[in-house]
Amino acid sequence: GAGLCLHGGIPALLDARIAVQGPPRWGQGPFIKTPFYQKPSKVKRFAPILFVSAKTGLRVPQIFEKILSVHGQYIRRIQTSDLNTILQLIVNQHPPPSKSGRPTKVYYGNQVSVAPPTFVFMTNNPEKTNFAYERYIANQFRYHFGFEGSPLNFIWRKKKSARSNNTGKKSWKI
Repeated sequence: GAGLCLHGGIPALLDARIAVQGPPRWGQGPFIKTPFYQKPSKVKRFAPILFVSAKTGLRVPQIFEKILSVHGQYIRRIQTSDLNTILQLIVNQHPPPSKSGRPTKVYYGNQVSVAPPTFVFMTNNPEKTNFAYERYIANQFRYHFGFEGSPLNFIWRKKKSARSNNTGKKSWKI
């Protein structure tokens, strides 16, 4: 068998990829590794992996169940009140990096689109957010809201004031 790695939403059917990671062979004594073994990429760790067998049909019906499940997460919309409640909890547990001794504040967030879920966060210092903090936020969102198999996009914007025209910083897909 080979691992079927499903990446995000409706394109999952088209974007389904055979992972180069084979599972141990069941029922044959000690685990035997297949010749190809590689861990999933760090960026795509959110994607579920199913181990299937073309020979026996093991778990083949689960492929389409998983695709539908991932698609449901891909088009999921979170209420703004729930988002901001969890966002404040996350930020209070682990504050964002500070700049020159000045703390970075995350005021609020909104989900601006689905497929993939995209969130905009208003902050006093959007340039200071880094990949590690965005990964932390993404992991916490997956823990609290699900989003299994779906990439998350984050956009960090400076809270508008009378003195500023800064549009913010666009993030990587996580």
